[in-house]
Amino acid sequence: MAQITPVQNEYLYGKGSVVICERDGNGGISEAVYVGNCPELKINSSAEKLTHFESESGRNSQDRELIKTLSAEFSVSFESISRRNLALMFWGSIEQIAEAAAQSSFFPIGIANGDTHVIPNAFNISDLVIKDSAGVPVTVPNTKYNWDDDFGVVEFLDVAGYTQPFEAEFNRGAAESVPLLTQARPARFLRFHGINLGNPGEANDKFMVELYQCAFDTPEEFSLIGDDFASFVLKGSLQVDETRKADSALGGYGRIIKMGAAYTP
Repeated sequence: MAQITPVQNEYLYGKGSVVICERDGNGGISEAVYVGNCPELKINSSAEKLTHFESESGRNSQDRELIKTLSAEFSVSFESISRRNLALMFWGSIEQIAEAAAQSSFFPIGIANGDTHVIPNAFNISDLVIKDSAGVPVTVPNTKYNWDDDFGVVEFLDVAGYTQPFEAEFNRGAAESVPLLTQARPARFLRFHGINLGNPGEANDKFMVELYQCAFDTPEEFSLIGDDFASFVLKGSLQVDETRKADSALGGYGRIIKMGAAYTP
């Protein structure tokens, strides 16, 4: 009796790069943004079933089962908190804050010794000067207060003999801002440029996953303090791509491409 040819197993131990592209109204993709190190990328699919049981035999046997709804979701773990990744995670944009000279802000009246106050919209400041509100303003010596140039915080040590409110004058350096939740839920094209390390000896075992229209949720958790490098999980749903679903070679949601041999002229 002839032996059955054993199955050649192909295992998956994937590594690679996650790339997110903007979509236009016709399904086209443009700028590709590599989002940095991603320790995990998953796709989950689910089907809601409609089951029917007959009532003729007395055994209530199942005689039909239909797929009522079909859906797919994805999750990706980010480790890089680049400005672009933050904007993606929190449905925002990247705003440039230009440096500005000769800025000023008044503190509230009633400051007592030991009080700490924040200068509104002041960060990355330099050349801080604090004056009082006398007819001819008096410059308060910097021995009378402590301050934090980076975050624009002032601790008043000795306010005796000064007319309040105090005024802060300073120069502000440049910065970048990511306003949170200012845009609509983003839907973008996601690509995974992968390499499979699960089959030693198999050269050029590269593959690519394309997800055509990923609707991103905001992160469930954004941990700012911890004992390890932070990872931020983004989840979302795969929306059917109307521009591709009619093409059986593409499918409506995405595809997995395993690289073959290189072109030989």
